[in-house]
Amino acid sequence: MNKRRILTLAAALVLILAVVALTYQTASATEPRQRGERKKEVKMFYGNSYDISIGRSGVYFANTYYDNVTAVIEKTDADNRGWRYFTQGIMSIQVYDEDGVQPDRFLGAVQVYFNLDLQQRKKYDDPDSNMSIWYKDEWGVGQWVKCPTFLVKSKAAPRGRAVCYASDFGDYGLAWTWPTLRMKLEKAALENLDDPADCSCNGNYYNCDDFDSQNDAQDCYDSCVSDGKGDIHDLDSDGDGTACEE
Repeated sequence: MNKRRILTLAAALVLILAVVALTYQTASATEPRQRGERKKEVKMFYGNSYDISIGRSGVYFANTYYDNVTAVIEKTDADNRGWRYFTQGIMSIQVYDEDGVQPDRFLGAVQVYFNLDLQQRKKYDDPDSNMSIWYKDEWGVGQWVKCPTFLVKSKAAPRGRAVCYASDFGDYGLAWTWPTLRMKLEKAALENLDDPADCSCNGNYYNCDDFDSQNDAQDCYDSCVSDGKGDIHDLDSDGDGTACEE
């Protein structure tokens, strides 16, 4: 084997090793790696606090208002074929009483959290990654929406813990996103929201929290309806013509 062939093979081997290393390094930020326990059932009683974790994610019930109920927490793999990438799978949170009946919504302060590893912390710190906790809004639009997320310190999470206050039962996940054309349009639409008359009706860009007042939300709603786009932003949940009611 001549020297040139040896050098070529060596270069190819280095390239292969580099690709493998890069794949391993970014796996935790792009792919769910589910190991260990996948489901927990915990009995809860009034006035107590419960921290129920599975892997690096969990839910914290502070001074719960529930009495003699069962919390069921389950982890499943995520479908990462779209523009949103869940990094730790999907965590389902349910609560049932003795008769198997589920309350309408969470009672009291309930925190959903995900402990970050190094790559996930880098994604969280990168404003272009748009990393946040998301939840499946089965009560409203029936789609994944952001749960307002913040970072806290925790002994169990040296890289930080992503937390959001949850109000609904269902599925939660930590995800980052590609900067798609839709996201760029959404960002541009939100930046132009200072004047409600300029609100965009070309897509579902706004939530009620994006408006300074109910009147601003109503102006945007009325504008889109008059343009023939209807309630494109899902601001009128009960269909009575009033946007963002209390």
